[in-house]
Amino acid sequence: MISVKDLSAFYGAKTVFEKANFEVSQGKLTVLLGPNGSGKTTLLRTLAGMHPEFSGAVFLNGKSLQNFRREEISRHVSVVLTVPVITPLKVFDVIASGRFPYVNRFNMLKTNDMDKIEQIARELDLQWFLDRPVTELSDGERQRVMIARALVQETPVILLDEPDTHLDITHRAEMLVLLKRIARQGKTVLLSTHYLDLIPDIADDVVLIYRKHVIKSDMTEAVEQDLLGEVFSSDLLIFDQTNRQFKLKK
Repeated sequence: MISVKDLSAFYGAKTVFEKANFEVSQGKLTVLLGPNGSGKTTLLRTLAGMHPEFSGAVFLNGKSLQNFRREEISRHVSVVLTVPVITPLKVFDVIASGRFPYVNRFNMLKTNDMDKIEQIARELDLQWFLDRPVTELSDGERQRVMIARALVQETPVILLDEPDTHLDITHRAEMLVLLKRIARQGKTVLLSTHYLDLIPDIADDVVLIYRKHVIKSDMTEAVEQDLLGEVFSSDLLIFDQTNRQFKLKK
């Protein structure tokens, strides 16, 4: 579980969001939403211990983030960020690097490591690419490789920043279903996205960032109270609560 108390994040003199108090529950798929530039990436980086400009407190399963040693965090939190994946390594090697927090000093993979890599590769439809260099893959395939790397890391907390970028709707649906299944196994899963089409039907909870405020709600309540419409509706768009989707205004 992730818990934050009076959390504010900054870039120099700029406040990104302020006084956030919420929990991301274990066993649920939680989705982080907000307009572009609202601070979704900054929040995820802060929760992962990667953004030092903050006040307040972050707790991972009851332990303050500030009390974790750097090497400990990699066994508790895995992260997928929206950065270009440019490496000559083969797909297998990139995915396998997620097991490094657990291997010996010679980086030797054991049978259970290999089994986990092959399992996740199959679940993300990457088993055909394991011997190919990452540079030969499409953007969507590379994104799935980085998701696979995070999943084989087997941490109790998984943070993903727009992991569905570059994915077509079929692979997005498969990824979301997989992440929900992983959450149900007892993980704490938080992902951000700017694709809203599938989210109302699959997310358990939602964290909304809007005008420097952070709001946590379960998805049913967010739909019923029209929180999604409040954040994202515009002169062109309206959120249809009955069909749980955005539509163009007529």
